[in-house]
Amino acid sequence: MLTNMSILGSSIAHFFVLIPGIVIVFLLLKYDKFPEPKGLLITTILLAFAGTTIFGTVKYDILRIHEWYPTYTDVELNGFNFYFLNFIDAYILVAFGEELVKYLVILLFCIRLKEFNEPLDGLIYGGMAGLGFALEEAFAYIGSAISAVAAADPGTTEGAGELISTIMGRWTAIPAHVFFGIIMGSFFSYAIFNRVNKYLFLFLAIFIPTILHGTYDYILFVDLPNILFLFLYAGMLAWAVGMFVHYRGLQRLKSSESERKYNLNY
Repeated sequence: MLTNMSILGSSIAHFFVLIPGIVIVFLLLKYDKFPEPKGLLITTILLAFAGTTIFGTVKYDILRIHEWYPTYTDVELNGFNFYFLNFIDAYILVAFGEELVKYLVILLFCIRLKEFNEPLDGLIYGGMAGLGFALEEAFAYIGSAISAVAAADPGTTEGAGELISTIMGRWTAIPAHVFFGIIMGSFFSYAIFNRVNKYLFLFLAIFIPTILHGTYDYILFVDLPNILFLFLYAGMLAWAVGMFVHYRGLQRLKSSESERKYNLNY
């Protein structure tokens, strides 16, 4: 029974939140024939982590959306207003802003690296950008839940349920952010390593993850049937894994890593 949160208890809670990320990183690195430098992967995670902090500061401390946008306040919403305002919240206030953080990390840092030299790298760096965002968000949620436990009355389980629920919720949210990042990175790779309209695929790199992310949140915001959430989640998992398996298969046929870049002068 949790009555307060010691340093050990807080560390254990953070460790459990990290488990999905640890598993994902292990799998991505284990099955990459030409592993990326760990320093660059860590840098990508940290840049996304920092970008998420900046995004949160702009959204909540500067724009203070939680004080005036109806879905963040105690205003009772019904009918069309309920669905429409949650749509704007899910797709624009949440999904677009959060995916933009990952997009900028990949666009301004990752694809400029000389080590970004084959299609699978887009998935790897995209996944790391998604993980960086997910970890910052997870730590914010777990910190709030730990505070609730610490503030609970001694001898009660008040706050413990919120902590457990937060940890379990991150076990789906963290992989989802990684899936968004992998899918985003695949469009970057397609734009760079193929003779295509780069502007189209750079647009799709932000548009498709935003739609997926917005739909993910919208289902939760308006409490749509769980089967829709499961269908979406399974679809994203299959998409991300399928692309990774495809590019990994092509990678196994190569004796060297580097491939020719088109469109972008990097």
